[in-house]
Amino acid sequence: VSQHVQLGKVNNCSVSCLLTQDLQKWDRADAIVFDAFYMSPVEERLLDKSKKRISQKWLFNFDFEPPIYDGRPLLKRVVQTLDPLIDWTFTFNPRGDFHKPHWGLASHAEDATVFATNWAENKNRILLWFSSTRCESKFKRNEIFKKLSSYLPDGSVDLFGECGKRDPCGGRGSITNPKTPKDCIRRLARSYKFYAAFENSRCRGYTTEKLRTGLLHGMVPIAYGGMDRSDYELIVPADSFIHVDDFTSLENLAKFILELDKDDAKYNAYFAWRARLHVEDRLVTASRKYCELCTELQKPQALLLRWQLITFSDSRA
Repeated sequence: VSQHVQLGKVNNCSVSCLLTQDLQKWDRADAIVFDAFYMSPVEERLLDKSKKRISQKWLFNFDFEPPIYDGRPLLKRVVQTLDPLIDWTFTFNPRGDFHKPHWGLASHAEDATVFATNWAENKNRILLWFSSTRCESKFKRNEIFKKLSSYLPDGSVDLFGECGKRDPCGGRGSITNPKTPKDCIRRLARSYKFYAAFENSRCRGYTTEKLRTGLLHGMVPIAYGGMDRSDYELIVPADSFIHVDDFTSLENLAKFILELDKDDAKYNAYFAWRARLHVEDRLVTASRKYCELCTELQKPQALLLRWQLITFSDSRA
C-alpha cells in the first residue's frame, strides 16, 4: 500500500481491515494496492498475472502527486504494465472507481461555537504563501502570485521558501517537511488573513496540503488548482475558500480581497464551516478511505468497476 497511510489494523472500521507492506502476505491478500508514483523497475517485475488469485483485486493508487510531476509525465511504462492487470483505480480523481483525496474534513461529535470568534482580529497582513519548489511551473503559479501581489498594499504579502524569502520556520518553504516546527507555522499564520493555495499542476481532483494549510491555520485559502472550483467543493464547503477562476482578472480578485480585509463580517463568513467540521488528519483520511475499500471487498459481490489508467495519466489541464 501507499507510504502515506498508517499500516496495521484500520481503526474505527466496521469490517476487518489490515494494511501491510509485507510481500510475504501477497498470496493471502484480498487486494493489492500499487502506488505508481513510488514504483521502481524492480517492483514492476512483481507484476506477474500468475501471482494474482482470481478473487484478488489489484488497485492502481496515485494520490500524492499529479500525473505530471516536476515537468515529467507519469511513466507510460508503468501505466502500460499495470493497465491490463488492474481491477479498480484508487486516486484523487473523483471520476475514478474509488476516490482517495489527499486529505479531508470531518464532522464534529457535536457542533462547536465559532461565531463569537473574530477571525480577522490581530491580523495585520493580507496574504501568505509557502512555496518550496517548482517556482517556474508550466501553470505559472509564481507569475500569478506576483501579479496578484502587485495589486495589494506594499508590505502586506509574504512568500517564504525557495521561491521567496528565507523560511522563518526552517522548512525551506515546505509545510509538509517533518522538520518544519508546526508551532512556528501556527504563530506565523496568525498575522495573515489569506493563504495562497497554489498547486504545481492543474488536474481533475488534485487538491493538496496547500488548501489544507489555509483552513487548518485560520486563513481563507485562495485556491489555484483542480480543473475548476467544483473539484474543491467535493471535499470542502463552497463558502470556505476563494478560487482564482471566480474572477475575470487578478486585479478584480485583489479588489475582492481588499473588500474582505475591510469587512470583518464578510471575512468571518468564510469560517462558518468550523461550527460543524474540522480539518482531518491526513492519515485518518487515508485510513477511512481504505476502510471503504475493505468494506467493498467483503461484500458477497464486489463492484465491477474499471476506469482506464491512460485516462488518469492524461487528466491534466
